[in-house]
Amino acid sequence: MIKYDADGKPWSAYGGDFGDTPNDRQFCMNGMVFADRTPHPALYEAKHVQQFFQFRLLPGEERRIEVQSEYLFRHSDNEILRWMLAQEGNQLASGEVVLDIAPQGRQIILLPAFPQPETAGQLWLTVRVEQPLATSWSEDGHISAWQQWPLEEKLCVSKPTRASVAPVLTMRDGEFCVTQGNLRWQFCRQQGWLTQFWRDDEAQLLTPLIDQFTRAPLDNDIGVSEATRIDPNAWVERWKAAGHYCAEPALLLCDADELADAVLITTAHAWQYQGATLFISRKTYRIDDHGEMQIDIGGGGCQWNAVPGADWLELSTCAGE
Repeated sequence: MIKYDADGKPWSAYGGDFGDTPNDRQFCMNGMVFADRTPHPALYEAKHVQQFFQFRLLPGEERRIEVQSEYLFRHSDNEILRWMLAQEGNQLASGEVVLDIAPQGRQIILLPAFPQPETAGQLWLTVRVEQPLATSWSEDGHISAWQQWPLEEKLCVSKPTRASVAPVLTMRDGEFCVTQGNLRWQFCRQQGWLTQFWRDDEAQLLTPLIDQFTRAPLDNDIGVSEATRIDPNAWVERWKAAGHYCAEPALLLCDADELADAVLITTAHAWQYQGATLFISRKTYRIDDHGEMQIDIGGGGCQWNAVPGADWLELSTCAGE
């Protein structure tokens, strides 16, 4: 049900939001569509998992794709397989083949020789099955199945680009400010966070960039625990008891160094609960003369990977519970 906050902003209310006891708690809003019938992300995943055509890229020098029909009684009569080879999202080649597959049958599709890209980059082969004609339940052009594979990439030594103007570090009482062309980063020295990033004087961050060690609990995390009968062995309760939901950061270090072609911001935080340190998070922000920022993250308790040049970070493994 849609409810409205004090500012008139709508939000979806569910188990417990109405003061109802008992309630379904997490067993609400967990279907394939939301209450307003907009698709839940799981709907697209279910569509892919339950599709009636399965694909396999066969080994060998020739590019061959095996298409298997999981229809029990229906012969394919309204399906075209379209394939596309792309490098870094740019199409290099494409084609289409009419599917002619008996129930539970297979069809081998031989693709033509692919063009050799001149530069390095990720290569992806994507296939999708489209229905050229409308049916009683779908419009024409409906995609009923798809699959994608990464292909081997060409090795290429990239030429070093000419250096631009080095970023400028400005130190103030409460902040470090780094400027490179039309880009600007602001770090809070008292808290040790990247608090804002501007592009052409337009702020890009809604909130500071802060560590996140928890997620919404799943059913398996909750286990047999109930709202009025807590199971202390449930993972979510063990996380709560360990303080993972209430940990507070204590700043250990916040330094800045100006290099010939970059600025380094180094921070360290101790995440603590009731006087005990749960995690140590160390970060190095490197802002170079091309206006690119790379974040390297390490610490104790958890091991982190930062993908250079990417817009996201990955928590790979956790040493403790």
